Amino acid sequence: MHRWNEPDPSPYLSSLEIFWLNVKPVLLEAGYRLPAKYDLAWQPKSRADRRAAKAFKPVRFLIGMIRTLDNAQVMAKHVQGCEEAMVRHLSTLPESPRNHCTPILDLIPTPDNEDGSIMIMPFFLPAHQPLFETVGELLEFFRQMFEGVQFMHGHRFAHGDCTLENFAMSSAEMYPYGFFPFHPDKSRSFRRNISPHGTRTSSWPRYYIIDFERSCHFPFEQSEPARNEQIRAARTPGRNPFPHDIHYLGQILKKRFLEDGPFIAENADFLWPLAIDMLHETPSLRPTIDEVVSRFHNIVAHLPSSRLRRPVYRIHPFYRLQQTFARASNILLFRAPMPRKRPSPVSVIPKSALAFYTQAAISEDGDDNEENKRERVIFRTPRALLPWVPPMTLAERLE
Repeated sequence: MHRWNEPDPSPYLSSLEIFWLNVKPVLLEAGYRLPAKYDLAWQPKSRADRRAAKAFKPVRFLIGMIRTLDNAQVMAKHVQGCEEAMVRHLSTLPESPRNHCTPILDLIPTPDNEDGSIMIMPFFLPAHQPLFETVGELLEFFRQMFEGVQFMHGHRFAHGDCTLENFAMSSAEMYPYGFFPFHPDKSRSFRRNISPHGTRTSSWPRYYIIDFERSCHFPFEQSEPARNEQIRAARTPGRNPFPHDIHYLGQILKKRFLEDGPFIAENADFLWPLAIDMLHETPSLRPTIDEVVSRFHNIVAHLPSSRLRRPVYRIHPFYRLQQTFARASNILLFRAPMPRKRPSPVSVIPKSALAFYTQAAISEDGDDNEENKRERVIFRTPRALLPWVPPMTLAERLE
């Protein structure tokens, strides 16, 4: 095993990449090939090879590699400890269109001198890259996001870290020929620039939930409220992980889209009431994931096609013309602004288990110290949703 104070065995590998060098024989035996730079005898033959080697670096224990059977790109992650146990448990869940947990293609044990396992997954894109172009594309992401979390909650899994970065998108629809790992603007060889093959509207992708480092699971026999000690009391007093997930999802709506500078907020202002309730300061008063899915379905069902085709971000006028052309093309080709076949909402939480999913595991006040109370952010209703109040007259001000 490589030690941190030892010199790197290759000038093209950093200390963080030595783990993958150590497990290379195991991966080869299982049918997966790392890039050429992980061969200690490799030397770049050109400036392009040198740039590609410098650009190829693992990100958060993730690395791209090739499956030798069909030369397909896959993603690998080193999982260990609680995450490894959670991944093994999630792999036993039934196959379902509502299951958006990352598909596990293979789970390879590491050598004896390394801990954990190597999880092989499909080649993903970040869920928000490339940028969403229309309101319909954004709403389809939200629909699958809520649906995936609902499936997990229904099987008594709480994710624990539902940030935007922990949602991924299948890449085959927009990049059928692949791309350089973590650089979707570069070809697989890193020698030329590429762009997406169409948009989400032309070929709807599937979204997945990734990263289960903070996830937890509870047996169906448990009736008392769920509890997870890893939760910060400032976000969810009482430490019930299910309202905690709801708060994270509400933060995605609020901070990453509705309040984002380039985002055209007025085109999606109908999401504010749902976001407000999901961010309620009292966790037990936040909606359950069933209520979120049902309310979201009702919101989308009443939106006209013209609203769904509106742009999402403020962009340069040159690109706005290109966007207008794409919108006209979608209309002429009869492409729906959202997938026509969308499942109807279901309920996964029985009424007898509402306390388990909503109530605080311990006193919400007793769980809070003064520091957490100062850190807690109280949600304020956006000005656009406040009732109009006439300005005070001069006489009223003088009083």
